[in-house]
Amino acid sequence: MGYHRRYKLKDDRFGLLALTLREKAGLTQAEIATMLGVSERTIRHWEGGTAFPTSENLKKLIEIYLYYGAFHGEHAREEARRLWQQAAESAARRPIPFDELWFEELLQSQRSAASQTGLSSPSSSSSLAFPVASAHERTAPFTGAGPAQRPASPTPLQPVAAPQTEWGEAPDASSFFGRASELATLERWLLADHCRLVVVLGMGGIGKTTLAVRFAQHVAPHYDFVLWRSLRNAPPLAELLADCIQALTQQQSLSLPSQTDGRMTLLLDLLRKRRCLLVFDNMETLLQPGSFEGRYREGYEGYGRLLRQVAECTHQSCLLLTSRELPGELEPLEGPLSPVRVLKLFGLEREAIQQLLAERRLSGTPHAWDELVRHYAGNPLALKIAAATVQEVFGGQIAAFLRDGPTLLHTVRQLLDYQFERLSPLERDLMYWLAIEREMVPLEELSQDLQGTVSRRELLAALKSLRWRCLVERAEQGAIFTLQPVVMEYVSERLVEEVCGEILQERPRLLLSHALMKAGSKDYIRESQARMLLQPLLERLLSFCGDEQRLEERLMALAGSLRGLPHAAQGYGGGNLVNLMVTLRGHLREKDFSGLAIRQAYLQGIEAQRASFAAAWISDSLFTEPVESIASLTLSPDGHLLAIGSFSGQIRLWHLIEGRPLLTLRGHSRMAWALAFSPDGRLLASGGYDRSVKLWQISGEEPGHCLRIFQGHEKWVRAVTFSPDGRLLATSGMDQTIRLWEIETGRCLKVLYGHIGPVWDLAFSPDGRLLVSSGNDETVRLWEVESGACLRILRGHSGDIMAVAFHPQGGLFASGGEDGLINLWDVASGQRLATLRQHTTRAATVAFNPEGTLLAGGCYDGAVEIWQINRERGEYQRLRTLHGHSTFVSAVAFGPAGLLISVSYSGKAKLWDVESGKCLRTLQGYSSVARSMAFSPDGRYLVHGDDNGLLRLWRLEPDGQARCLRSFQGHAGPIWSILFRPDGHTFISSGDDQAIRLWSLTEQDGEACLKTWHGHSAVIWSLALAPDGHLLASGSHDRTVQLWDLRRDGSEACLKTLHGHGSMVWSLAFSPDGHLLASGDNDGEIKLWEVESGRCVQTLQGEASPIGALTFSSDGRWLLSSSNDGSLSLWEVSSGLRRQRWPGHGSLTWFRAIAFSPDARLLASSDEHSLRLGQIDGMGYRLCEQSFASHSGQVWSVAFSADGSLLASGDDNGVILVSQVQTGACLYTLRSERPYEGMDIRHLRGLSEAQKASLRALGACDGPEIQPPRP
Repeated sequence: MGYHRRYKLKDDRFGLLALTLREKAGLTQAEIATMLGVSERTIRHWEGGTAFPTSENLKKLIEIYLYYGAFHGEHAREEARRLWQQAAESAARRPIPFDELWFEELLQSQRSAASQTGLSSPSSSSSLAFPVASAHERTAPFTGAGPAQRPASPTPLQPVAAPQTEWGEAPDASSFFGRASELATLERWLLADHCRLVVVLGMGGIGKTTLAVRFAQHVAPHYDFVLWRSLRNAPPLAELLADCIQALTQQQSLSLPSQTDGRMTLLLDLLRKRRCLLVFDNMETLLQPGSFEGRYREGYEGYGRLLRQVAECTHQSCLLLTSRELPGELEPLEGPLSPVRVLKLFGLEREAIQQLLAERRLSGTPHAWDELVRHYAGNPLALKIAAATVQEVFGGQIAAFLRDGPTLLHTVRQLLDYQFERLSPLERDLMYWLAIEREMVPLEELSQDLQGTVSRRELLAALKSLRWRCLVERAEQGAIFTLQPVVMEYVSERLVEEVCGEILQERPRLLLSHALMKAGSKDYIRESQARMLLQPLLERLLSFCGDEQRLEERLMALAGSLRGLPHAAQGYGGGNLVNLMVTLRGHLREKDFSGLAIRQAYLQGIEAQRASFAAAWISDSLFTEPVESIASLTLSPDGHLLAIGSFSGQIRLWHLIEGRPLLTLRGHSRMAWALAFSPDGRLLASGGYDRSVKLWQISGEEPGHCLRIFQGHEKWVRAVTFSPDGRLLATSGMDQTIRLWEIETGRCLKVLYGHIGPVWDLAFSPDGRLLVSSGNDETVRLWEVESGACLRILRGHSGDIMAVAFHPQGGLFASGGEDGLINLWDVASGQRLATLRQHTTRAATVAFNPEGTLLAGGCYDGAVEIWQINRERGEYQRLRTLHGHSTFVSAVAFGPAGLLISVSYSGKAKLWDVESGKCLRTLQGYSSVARSMAFSPDGRYLVHGDDNGLLRLWRLEPDGQARCLRSFQGHAGPIWSILFRPDGHTFISSGDDQAIRLWSLTEQDGEACLKTWHGHSAVIWSLALAPDGHLLASGSHDRTVQLWDLRRDGSEACLKTLHGHGSMVWSLAFSPDGHLLASGDNDGEIKLWEVESGRCVQTLQGEASPIGALTFSSDGRWLLSSSNDGSLSLWEVSSGLRRQRWPGHGSLTWFRAIAFSPDARLLASSDEHSLRLGQIDGMGYRLCEQSFASHSGQVWSVAFSADGSLLASGDDNGVILVSQVQTGACLYTLRSERPYEGMDIRHLRGLSEAQKASLRALGACDGPEIQPPRP
């Protein structure tokens, strides 16, 4: 047994086991690779003993082996356990206990499936996470290269017991006539011939959608799942895939890949696992208009890859498309013996049309009816619209219409043109508004769109007329309206055409009366408005103007002409021009919108430095908010107010539905960790890093006034909660205590002791008699409030228990832990009722909905999982998983009417509709904190990363000026670590999004990110580069260290995962020869690892606070460590003994930026706003005399240049100071522009003072210091 590569140990034992099991399963290496989403080369390395799967991949591998019968009957558990243990032993990593509970669930699922089907292997309805087509189904995929052979005797699909259906926007198909032969054909193709992809092809209005709905309803019992999705709003492929995966995995635990290809692979796995019927309606929306080859619109080419994979890969499902055009890649694949078929739909026969139009009571002979049907080729929509004209103009006489009617009304478009010309101005306006809304819209919202200029009676009359003309559809229940897809497309095109003409002629009307995009719309609707209205309008304008510069000049000239109108007369004009400029340029820098009325402008995430909004009137618009990393969240009892606590200690309140800021509370010096509203919503309690608990008045005469400060905790406060009667406040924190306070007097009534370690969360029972707590000691404790006695100590988690929540009806409560489990506990007995497994390894927060029927859990990977709770039956099922956050979800809360709010550490808050799983609104925060930085090897350049996922490159000029050369976008959320490689042309970064990225300084923007690696399951705090420049170490919140070969791509780059730390890994350092790696964690523990084998050779203990920095001496004999308490320790590497310790200087802080100089002789550390420099030599450690310039905010990052002559420090205001180490003199001051830097908001009206304060916090000015925008 020898070494295969420098950093990898060859061990054949695991490989032989894996090879044997694969052969028993009858699978190839390629098939295993496809199922796992890895390369075939990776499988070869596993079986060759030169690489080993991660725990996650190993679980998937075991599931596959179990599914295909590779394990031997009653010995399955022992064989799976043996494979698991051998993987850990061969990889020389810390063994993780085999998950017996997880494997038992797999076995039970297999037995259940076998009992239902009578088969010994799992059926398609199995709940196994990664089963694929059974062996007899694994035939060669159809490629289109030659004729496919029909199965000798196809077995028709049999009905299943209880199919799941999700109909999305599928219309009502109760009025369905004819099409018997088409239904029979589709049934034969799908149920008997097992076609994988079927297209219903036909012209607009011919009845494709209605046929698809009726057919899907008919065959639903033959499928495990029927899923309908409309494409008429052109969703990006990544979004559609996420939506479909989420729908199909409601009861399963699956992680959603971040890349589109990974999502496509996962969807295909699901189509193999279950019999699914997917229906995608209006496929033509994604194709280029006027393209005879079925080409896709720009940005939608990925749909072609999806269709080809669905058509060619083996699975047991079917994708049914409706389209007016055939996508190009399907033409060579379809055929009578192929799994791809095309049903060309033609018009209805006379009998069916007469049934369809029976309500119109048209009069005519059979010959006249035949002529009418022939005239419109049996097109149902065209005939319904024509029938309105026959009845309105010709008294219902078909013969008169045929004799004297318009001769040009042959097509649906011609009919729509004719009908549109006959509409009243109000009816036209309503048609345009319905096209803008893009989905069913209530009557009240239509009235608001019209700005209250029309009475309710007039509005109802106009809608009734439009329905009579078959132009508008109404929902079965309620006054909710929309347009049929063909009509919506027509009206959208007409709106774009007319607005284009208005802009070119400088005679705006619709531009003023209609908002082409509504800032307050649901996120997915607003994005559709931009895709389907703003972008086509700009494309049309560009064809006339020639280039973007001329178009911009025309738009800004039009903005200037609007200034001469009163604000009320400007309508939506200013907002439309702002949104058009944003869509055209992506920013509003230097633009002049002064004096305009601006409604429905969407400026979240948009830069507008030195733009002018002086004397403007702004309403119904959304801006970026100055929200840093979010530490806490709470909703008012009525669900109207949202309070968010940030890492800066500020607390911000918003109106939840409208998304506008209301109040900013400044009371904690750092980190507002905990928030809670009183039961009546009048008070807000907050707890922070400054050890205080504050009580704020929210409603009344002085909103935002601090009523009382509770003092008593000795360390930071982590949880606050009111008793149900509002008389008591419970608090807990890092001092291991729980305190009960009397609200009226502020008196501390009791202190509850028992937890050993921080107490993370608290919750009162609904009757106020009990209090539940969770902590770092892996226990949940139940307390009697009146006596303060601990009634029960419950254990059921391994690791910190981060959250608890009482059921609103009492009797049970939930706990969520870092072990990825959510446990449900019975209050009376203390028994665990159920364990709900998160799909990641950590649960950060839990919450019940007010009815107690749903439970939400926030995950470290950014997902929110929703569970359905049925207490009577004892059933607890996963309902859905919400994907949208890029970093870990720090808090969730249910709102009114089926809404859920979630916030992530990166500063985003999302409002969800729980039933549909769609994100309705996103509150986009901005933080300028300089989290990390690094000098280039020559000291001429500096790269720093912020909370917004942006990296900026600065050049330090000899004349003392610093110039920002470019920015790099790719990360989502805060960037915690940056390293330059020795070549000076590339650097590496990591952050909250669990990604490691390699960047080039010289490549263009789109190609600057050379590689991206994923492996950790949580935030990556630290990076270290080996002396050879090729081996990288990463330390994560998931308590692991990973070793990466930077020369490799994808998962193959991860050489080893080192287990052993009990908390997050803060710091890393390689020894000078690269043979050892030191890692320091949040608990103060340091480990020394042998790089070659991955073995932990020493564990250094003795520190009590997080290890912020590590460095080896030049000879490798000594290791220096610095902690967040400011202390410095010297360790002997050979013995692991601490030979010296020097106490810290400055205040105790939860976070301290720390860096050693390259020669390990200097230590720089932050102390709140200032820097300290210490010298390390034979005499020990002492503070240097240099005095460095102070920051105005907390210092978050420090870095030395490669030669040790420069020291950079960055704070939470985004200011970076570069100082000379020898003298302490500040040589450079770097500050990135905030989104609204220099924006002129003098005399701005329409916004509240809180909204203006938010703009000022991001750089806007309303004083004489502003600079006018450039002409």
